[in-house]
Amino acid sequence: MLTSRTERRSVKQNSIDRSKQWRDRFRKQCEERVLTERRNIVDRRRQDNLWQRVIQDEWEMFKKIHEQALQDEGIVDPDALFEDLSNIQEPPEDLDAESEYIHLHSAPILACVHCLGASLQPDGFGKLVCPKCTFRATEQTFVTIQNALARHGQQCPGRIGFAPEPGSDAILGLCDTCDEMEVF
Repeated sequence: MLTSRTERRSVKQNSIDRSKQWRDRFRKQCEERVLTERRNIVDRRRQDNLWQRVIQDEWEMFKKIHEQALQDEGIVDPDALFEDLSNIQEPPEDLDAESEYIHLHSAPILACVHCLGASLQPDGFGKLVCPKCTFRATEQTFVTIQNALARHGQQCPGRIGFAPEPGSDAILGLCDTCDEMEVF
């Protein structure tokens, strides 16, 4: 009888361990999300502060350069003009478009997660393909896989192997050490 209790306890212990692993995974995912959101908020604040600082610096330089001309025009308090311009809060839309263009064209090169031997190339149909092993998926899928690899690498020294799931567009990932499996 002691043997059966030991077996039951080990099964229960394994399920408790698995539950703990899932909770830890979820907690870690939440922590990453919070950190990402915090970074985004800080970046937005920095951008807003930068824009305001640039406007203030430009105004000070403008006043110094055009001080005599403003006095000749009869403007005694140039800062009163600046108060009328203070409603400029956001950069013009063309600066946003320029930032977006720079972001899109400075995207990091994605390496193939299947063969690790080549960088991915667009195939013209909205997917990225490896020229070496012909492994293909969307850019978002590859980014998701890279994020999963980074998370997994913090917990396990093993390597995740990837393969397309037969009969679907899904990609299976299986760790050779901890047997973690993910579907992308």
